[in-house]
Amino acid sequence: MIQTITVTMTGLTHNGRLRTSNDDTIAMADWIRNAPMLRPESVTREADPAVVCLVADGLGGHRSGAKASGLAARALAERASDLCTVVGLEQRLRELNTALSRWMEERPEDAGMGTTVAGIVIHNDGVLSFNVGDSRVYRRCDGYLRQISTDDRPSLQQAGEPDSGSSIVTQALGGSIEGGGIAPHVAAEPVRDGAFYLLCTDGLTDVLDLDTIESRIADDDSASIVGLFDLAMSVGAPDNLSIVITRISSECRS
Repeated sequence: MIQTITVTMTGLTHNGRLRTSNDDTIAMADWIRNAPMLRPESVTREADPAVVCLVADGLGGHRSGAKASGLAARALAERASDLCTVVGLEQRLRELNTALSRWMEERPEDAGMGTTVAGIVIHNDGVLSFNVGDSRVYRRCDGYLRQISTDDRPSLQQAGEPDSGSSIVTQALGGSIEGGGIAPHVAAEPVRDGAFYLLCTDGLTDVLDLDTIESRIADDDSASIVGLFDLAMSVGAPDNLSIVITRISSECRS
């Protein structure tokens, strides 16, 4: 029996209501976008050998932030076959962190840039979720969204302010944590037929709570994203925001 894994991804990225530029990047396999979008786009690929789906939120201001998120998205999406193990994915994220640091050393005009990243790698033997920074990955289970990424944000006591709306991250690609390099968050789980994942940058989760996000999830993924986007815009959308919904279908063939 041969297992065929089909991945359907629908995404949108936008600069939000207040920002004049978009420092976010989304990648759905080989489909990568940074320019603000008017409507969601959908991409379907077979996970042969692997598919990467991610969102990245660039740091460092106009141009440099967009550059960082774009470089990271392409570096991961173009090497999907190298990311099918926890060790391989962690190594690639650390290599990417080093590459961005060297980029800044060689280009002083980009000093201080970096990017968060959050996504999933789907292959025939499983799914890997990953993140560095505060962009998020959710998986739907029993009708509810469960966050499976880990936020790299200071505690309330450290930051001295609510998490919501805080732009502080404790690590990002291109930005080390105290004492050395980055510590990526990577977790493995089985491939599940019908699995549903929501990826997003903090431009969404800083303005909408989880219950509200869940309430906008419909059967149609484009409609879900439009509903979330419209609601975020209606409450101000002060930051760039990116949303990607990923569905996995599995079929065994003789």
